[in-house]
Amino acid sequence: MYTRNSIDAHLSDDDPVREFLPAAWVRVCTVIGADFAPLLSKVLPPLLEKAQISPTVHIIEEEDMESEEYSQGWYFYDVHGKKIAIHTDSLEEKADAIESIGYYARTLGATLAPYAEQIMDLLLPALKFDYFARAQIEAAKNIPSLLLCLKQGNSRKL
Repeated sequence: MYTRNSIDAHLSDDDPVREFLPAAWVRVCTVIGADFAPLLSKVLPPLLEKAQISPTVHIIEEEDMESEEYSQGWYFYDVHGKKIAIHTDSLEEKADAIESIGYYARTLGATLAPYAEQIMDLLLPALKFDYFARAQIEAAKNIPSLLLCLKQGNSRKL
């Protein structure tokens, strides 16, 4: 069976297939369930890194909104009379990573418990992530599943 390391070794850094790997790993986990546990140590770190992404934020002038630099992938906010430009691609990556973590929690249960504290440290701040509601929603949806993972994991120790 290919593992994450062997797949990564066959892909260049700019290979477009890379962006689909997190979703593929979630599907594999859904299919094989608890047998996915040995792959968690390879799959979770890059996912957790994406879940920690901070958005690229620029304070810009009104006339800069029409420039080519801000033509795609940017969302604009008015904050106290200033224009704030936020790069949305990184926000989508963050929300996708948080959503994937939820799939792992619901599928793996107690198997994810060793990672639960680290994951919770990412989810709680995401609840206050004002730049992108989807990241907040995904974090809120996944906290109960993660708490269940902890409960299931601790009951095995009793």
